[in-house]
Amino acid sequence: MKKGDELVQYYSVSTDLFFVLKGSFVVSQITEQGDSKAVWFHFDDVFEYVGSPDSLFSGESTKYEIKALEDGNVIKFPKKVIDVWVKTYPSFNQIFIETIVHDFITIYDARSSLLTYSTLEFLQYTQEKFPFILEKLPAHYIADFLGITPEWYSKLKKKLST
Repeated sequence: MKKGDELVQYYSVSTDLFFVLKGSFVVSQITEQGDSKAVWFHFDDVFEYVGSPDSLFSGESTKYEIKALEDGNVIKFPKKVIDVWVKTYPSFNQIFIETIVHDFITIYDARSSLLTYSTLEFLQYTQEKFPFILEKLPAHYIADFLGITPEWYSKLKKKLST
């Protein structure tokens, strides 16, 4: 995949799960007005599984799009194949469930923290728990995720470093 390519298109039915071999991806929710809002990120070394859960598990159109933030490679796993593996191979089922549940809990915790902490406190939390997000992502994606302007993010980042 090339930087900017869509892994999952908004309003498509995406019943695939992708394993990120190389690269990073942004998951954005698209509003009814057509606005895009970054809601999470996936990397080749953490949160390696990416997909559109609303579509993956319901078979309905997704309200998300997933784009490559840099050139990269993924392996596509259709849900039908995963379902067969889960039933056929108990060890795969255990690893799959543990990985998905771990990532779900971590992402849920991060999003809950985003709602409860001030923006500066959340940046401190992110710096402690997910420093790679602040190191790897372009500032405008972090600002979008935080719901602030890139300029305000820059000011908060300076406060954080002091």
